[in-house]
Amino acid sequence: MVIQGRVRDIQPRRAQPTLELSFNAKDRSALPQGARAGISLNLNGKRWHGTINSSGRNPPYLHTRLSQNSGITFTCTQVFLGLDLAEGAILDFECEPGATLRLVRIVNTGKWRSGNEPGNRKASSRSSTTRNQNGPATRGRSSSLVRTIGIKNRDVERLAGALKRDFPATKSSNDRAWFRAPALRVIDCVLSLNRRYDAFVVPRLNRFERLYPKVASVRSLRDLIDQFSTPADFVHDVLDYKDPDRARVLNAIVDFVLDIIGDTSEESEISRLEQWAKSARPQDHVALGISGFAIAGFQYLRMLFGANTTKPDTHIRGYVTEAVGHSVSDLEALKLLEAAAERQTIVLRDADTNIWEIRVRGGKN
Repeated sequence: MVIQGRVRDIQPRRAQPTLELSFNAKDRSALPQGARAGISLNLNGKRWHGTINSSGRNPPYLHTRLSQNSGITFTCTQVFLGLDLAEGAILDFECEPGATLRLVRIVNTGKWRSGNEPGNRKASSRSSTTRNQNGPATRGRSSSLVRTIGIKNRDVERLAGALKRDFPATKSSNDRAWFRAPALRVIDCVLSLNRRYDAFVVPRLNRFERLYPKVASVRSLRDLIDQFSTPADFVHDVLDYKDPDRARVLNAIVDFVLDIIGDTSEESEISRLEQWAKSARPQDHVALGISGFAIAGFQYLRMLFGANTTKPDTHIRGYVTEAVGHSVSDLEALKLLEAAAERQTIVLRDADTNIWEIRVRGGKN
């Protein structure tokens, strides 16, 4: 049976939207019954778990929090924005066993009212209310969303000129990072956050390879971490790094990657992760909700699995800032380098790695 859901913004007067999925009252009997009944959404192969209110006279609606198998919680707003949906989006779902709705078709992606796009809207001076997960009206919380970024043509021209001057012939990086086993790439991604790569990260990756040559898949990395009392103990004992917070991030990223892999065999992990890396978008990092793992880390994870993109870390952002003559945000640096690389007809990934090599290693690969 196919039923239709509609995405609506239940906080239209707030600075950020809160998107909710509701259903027609006539489809109530096809949905899990109760004020807080468990339900799962299968969205393009990714499974999300939440609760639904199908009781009372109001049309059934999904509560505004969803979680993955890893236990990480997301807002519906983050999930739906990650699918490029706006208010008014219409979705067809197939009802499946186990209180699961599988997305079969996006009928309409919706459309933001003029001036109501995330990042462009302003909060009304009037207070607004919305339902919380238990049903009663309460003051809503705004979500952290990726803002719509506009870049100036003159900045693109300046950056394109800098790329042409500094890299008349870009070359693809042959660094070992891109060819290590999946488990090592995940560790690399998390360890390298705000750390000196050659002095701090590389020795630890090499040591891990020597000590645990059979731990190549992300599943086997999960099993190894679980042998320790806590992720912090694993990071301290195995990676020689005493940082419980970094251990928390690593643990969450491992679970995130395992959600991407799903039931894929260990032999197929690379191909599945390469598919994800190429299809994901920079704004998808918002849906992770992992404190301490922002867009630069997310983009580097995509690059480690083959995506043709860039990571706005301190080195890339610094180069872009110097080229355009003013400070830029992470997302501005990303968008500017995308546009400048396209204008120079060079591979975006190569632009990133060439900039990084020259600024970190003095051009030595």
